[in-house]
Amino acid sequence: MAVKAFRFSLQTVFDLRQREVEAAQQALQAEEQKMAKHRAEMERLSGCATEALNDFHSLSPDAWQMNYHAYIQKIRSAQSNLQNLMSIQQAVVDKHKAVVREARMKAKTLEKLFEKQYKAHTAQLLREEELFLNEIATQRYYLQQQAS
Repeated sequence: MAVKAFRFSLQTVFDLRQREVEAAQQALQAEEQKMAKHRAEMERLSGCATEALNDFHSLSPDAWQMNYHAYIQKIRSAQSNLQNLMSIQQAVVDKHKAVVREARMKAKTLEKLFEKQYKAHTAQLLREEELFLNEIATQRYYLQQQAS
């Protein structure tokens, strides 16, 4: 008895959906990496601002007014710009998360259909095996009846 191989009728669509999920996940990871870079830059700028403010106490008022006031303003401006970039980047990350979620839902639907067809295929194989074994048992019984 030869066992029939299972063939999913929508295998090419299923593979395409899986690739869509993988591509969406890769795009999401790339955007999350960009967000992590922005966060690291924000932490670096915060550290610079804190360091400059700590140095303020050791300087004379003239030196502070000339250099550090402009430097602090520059850092705060950069922080503000970076905060805007981070909010935009967060919106992009959220969009990519939604794309990943939607791609997974489409793939999940096909996955459930795949499982359903596979169960039906397995049940068919079990029925065929049962018929085959019943035929063997019937033949043996018939041969035993003839021999006696």
